[in-house]
Parts: sequence; structure tokens; C-alpha cells
Amino acid sequence: MLTGATVSEKKTSRVGGSSALMTLAQYEREHVEQRLDLMDGNKTLAAQSLGISLKTLYNKLGGYAADAKKGRG
Repeated sequence: MLTGATVSEKKTSRVGGSSALMTLAQYEREHVEQRLDLMDGNKTLAAQSLGISLKTLYNKLGGYAADAKKGRG
């Protein structure tokens, strides 16, 4: 549930200590990676806790890897 405080907060990137605002894609990636860490790398549990299929999680992770190779990650 979003509250006024939640909506008014600015989400900033922790990558490289930057205080720049994150894009939605960056925020999603960080959230997925944090959930995967929380589940000790268990992709099945991470996908379930995110409310997405395991295939969708693999697609997202594959996209992150492709972005990293292109220098966007």
C-alpha cells in the first residue's frame, strides 16, 4: 500500500554512491536482486515471493546479464 510518505520519498541509487534518481527499470532490478539475495539465491522462492513465474524471473535475469555486457548494467 502506498502512503503519502511513500509516494513523496525519492528512491536513489546505491550503485557507486550516486544520489541520482533511479529509473523504474533500475528500481525493479535492484528489488529483484535484493529478493534473490533474501532467498539465498533460490530462484523458485524468489519468483514466488515476487509474484512472478520462474520463467519471468529467468527472463529478467537474462536481460540484466545482457545489459551488463552492453555496459548498461
